[in-house]
Amino acid sequence: MARLFTLSDLLKTTEQTEIDFSAHLRGLVEWYPRAIDSLFKITHFIGELADSESDRGAFEFFASSHYQQIPYTFWAIYDLTKRGFYLEATILFRSLLEVFVQLRYFSLNPEELIGSIKQKTRIPFQKMFNALSPDFYDKHYRYYSTFFAHGKGGHLAFRFESQEGEKRVLRGNKYDEDSVAFVVNAVLPLLLGFLNFYPLFFPSHQLASENALSEEIDKVESWLERHVAGHKTTNPSSREWYASYEPLCRPGGALGV
Repeated sequence: MARLFTLSDLLKTTEQTEIDFSAHLRGLVEWYPRAIDSLFKITHFIGELADSESDRGAFEFFASSHYQQIPYTFWAIYDLTKRGFYLEATILFRSLLEVFVQLRYFSLNPEELIGSIKQKTRIPFQKMFNALSPDFYDKHYRYYSTFFAHGKGGHLAFRFESQEGEKRVLRGNKYDEDSVAFVVNAVLPLLLGFLNFYPLFFPSHQLASENALSEEIDKVESWLERHVAGHKTTNPSSREWYASYEPLCRPGGALGV
């Protein structure tokens, strides 16, 4: 009887995947943890929220509760990716994307938030996306939602590989440059978006008095911008992706210019 693949085998492959990840992506290994540190630290300086009885106050509380969670989810995505769990990382990315789009939409329409939370009014994600970037929902969000989160075939890209013209099951995980890029190039602009919009979501924030932290955030944002610019240069076809992604993630301008 052939030896059966087990959890022990999987764990061995994840160890090697992480080693290969670190060897190939030293810039990401250095800067991504610094970005997550920044996300954790800014939650201490949100400042006083608007009147809780007001629509704006309800939004700021809603936003602050998400900012308390997002560093954990961003780190989970990174932790999964470096160990080769690309599908699982992509599913979590979709969740964070939905959080961010809600924050963007309700920051502009705070009077609609309470009805949505209490499920008295339904605001489709398509409406939210279209209010911010009309092309993104149909061109990209449907893809993440249908194929990956809803199990309509996205797993095939990560769990099967072609050998001599045939699709075969990939047992265990491995470092795969294309799979890593698929996750990372989606996640980093979103991370930048959460940093960019922090001052707009929380106008009473107290970061101005925190010079060292503000300088670190500037450095992190600069690295994220350089990553996007580099991706545009090395992969010109990505410009179409960024053309619809950027209006979500950057106030009043393009990413990686």
